[in-house]
Amino acid sequence: LKKAFIKSTLLVSAISILLGLGLYFFAHPVVLLILGPVWLETVPALKVLSLYGVAKSITNAFFPVFLATKRQDYITWISLASVIGLGFTILPFVAKWGIVGAGLSATCGSLVSLPLSFYFAKRLLWPATK
Repeated sequence: LKKAFIKSTLLVSAISILLGLGLYFFAHPVVLLILGPVWLETVPALKVLSLYGVAKSITNAFFPVFLATKRQDYITWISLASVIGLGFTILPFVAKWGIVGAGLSATCGSLVSLPLSFYFAKRLLWPATK
């Protein structure tokens, strides 16, 4: 289980990071090519959401191992951390930055839950020896 978890998580992480950073750095040409010049105002929000996608996909890569080991409670705690991170930031961020602030808020929530995912995976797959 450990070996499969590591391989799949590394693969998901590598692909997510490559695609997310690619979208972040090339958001302007992608929007121009796919949606047209009318949609160029969405580029800042798309950049923020590309980072959200990376964090969220890495976090979600942990979920199958939690489900396989009947630790649905870990998913609940991770989701709760994400919602709390979003909840504390949504109003001030939207008030200050509008739609980009909403994306930043979602990204903050996702980034808050990422260390918790690593913690639970370590606790589950590499328990402390006595």
